[in-house]
Amino acid sequence: MSSLWEQAREARGRGDLTGAQEFLGQALQIDEHSTDLRNAYSLVLREIRRRQEALHVEELLRTARDHYASRQYTEAIARLREAAEIDPAHGEIQELLFTVATRQKEVLREELLENVANEIQESLDREDFADAQDRVTRALGSLPGEGSLVRLKVEVESRKRAFDARQAVRAAMLRAQELFVDHPEQALQAIEDGLLQAPRDETLLQSRARLEEHLNDLAAKAARKEALLRAHAALETQNYAEARHVLEEAMRILGPNDDFQHLLALTNHERAQQENREAAIREMQAILPTTEAPSIFPESALRPAPEPNRKYQRISLPTLALSKLPWKPQKTLTLLLGTGLVAVVVAMSLLLSLRHHGAQANKIAVIAPVTAPITAPVLTFMEINASPWARVLEVQDGEGKSIRLPEDGATPVRLDDLRPGQYKVTLAGPNGDKQILTCSLSGSDHLCMLQIEAPDIQRVVSGVKP
Repeated sequence: MSSLWEQAREARGRGDLTGAQEFLGQALQIDEHSTDLRNAYSLVLREIRRRQEALHVEELLRTARDHYASRQYTEAIARLREAAEIDPAHGEIQELLFTVATRQKEVLREELLENVANEIQESLDREDFADAQDRVTRALGSLPGEGSLVRLKVEVESRKRAFDARQAVRAAMLRAQELFVDHPEQALQAIEDGLLQAPRDETLLQSRARLEEHLNDLAAKAARKEALLRAHAALETQNYAEARHVLEEAMRILGPNDDFQHLLALTNHERAQQENREAAIREMQAILPTTEAPSIFPESALRPAPEPNRKYQRISLPTLALSKLPWKPQKTLTLLLGTGLVAVVVAMSLLLSLRHHGAQANKIAVIAPVTAPITAPVLTFMEINASPWARVLEVQDGEGKSIRLPEDGATPVRLDDLRPGQYKVTLAGPNGDKQILTCSLSGSDHLCMLQIEAPDIQRVVSGVKP
C-alpha cells in the first residue's frame, strides 16, 4: 500500500492526475478506512475537475472571441456568460463580456439610427415634411441627445423651410402672371408678398426689378399722354402760353420727346401767327381815319374763330402780309390777310367827294370782297394701338416711304401730318413676334388697331423686351 501511495505522489507531481487517481483508488481498495487516502483521493478529483473546467472555460473563451470577430454579438455573449458561471472570477471573461455587450449596444444603436435616417429620407423624398418631423421627434425620444438625430432634425427643418420658400416663390410668380397685363401694381404686390417668405430669392428679386421698370414706363407714358392732352386742350382754346408751359415742364421732367418738340414748335408757330394777326389789327387801326373812314374790319373778322375739336398738326402757314396804301379819292385799298387756310383779297374803293360850295358829306363806296381759296394739302392723323400692347417698328405710306416714328414706339402711338390713304404698319407684340397691318386713313377714320395674345410673363420678368 505504501508503494501505491508513493506512486500516486509521483504521478501527481508530474501532473498526471489521472494516474494519481488510479494509484489512490487501488490503495483505497486495500485500506478503505484510511482518512489520509480519502483526503488525497478527493483532492486529486477536485484538481481533475478544476483542470477540466479550466479547459472548458478556455474553449468557451475561444468560441466567444470567434463570434465577436464575426460580429455575432449575441452568440459571443451567450458563451461568455456560460464561462462566467464556471469561473465567475475569471478576469478575461468579465472584460470580454463588457466589450462585447458595449459593442452590441452600439451596433443596435447604429442600426436604429440608420433605419430612422432611411425612413426620414424617404419622407423627405416624398416632400412629406410632417412625417419626417414626426419620425425624428420619436427617435429623439428613444435616443435623447443623439448627435446624428439632432443634425437630422436640423436638416429636416432646413429642407422644409426651403420647400416652403419654393412654394411661396411659385405662388407669387403664378399670381403675378395672372395680374401682370391688367393690374401690374397688384402683380408687384404679389412679388413683394413672396419676398417676405423668400427675401433672398433671385427670381423674385429680378421679377420685382422688371415690374418696377415696367410700371415706371407705364407711368412715364401716362404722364406724356396727359401732358399732350393738356397741351392740345390749351391749343384748342388758343392759350399758347399755357400750352408752352405744359410742354416745357413735361420735357424738363420726362426728358425730350418728338411729340413734345413737335407740339412745342406748332405752339410757337401758332403763337407767332396770333401775334402777327394782332399786329395787323393794330396797324389797320392806326391807318384807318377814325372820322372820315371808320374801320370796316372789326377785330373779330380778322381773328379766325377756333374750330371745334381742332387737331393741331405741323403745317406751314404763310406769314400775314399787310400792304399799306394811303387813302386817296378814287383809289382802292387792298389788304392781304392770311392764316394759311384762306387768303382773302379785299378790294375797297373809297370815293371821297370834294367840297363844292360848302361842306359836303363824304361818300364811301365799298366793293364787295372777293375770296379765292388757296389749295393746301389735306392732312390728318393716325392713332396706332394694340391689345394688350405692342411696339411700332415701321410705318410706310402707299409709295413705300417710311414715316418718322417717336423714340418710344410703344402703343398707343399717334402720328400727325399724314395724307389720307393706305399705310403699312409693322408691329412687334409682347413676345417679339412681328405682325404687319394695312390701315386705311381718311378724314374720319384714324384708328389702326391690332388684337394680339397676352404677353408671356416669364419673358417679361426675365428681362426680355419686345
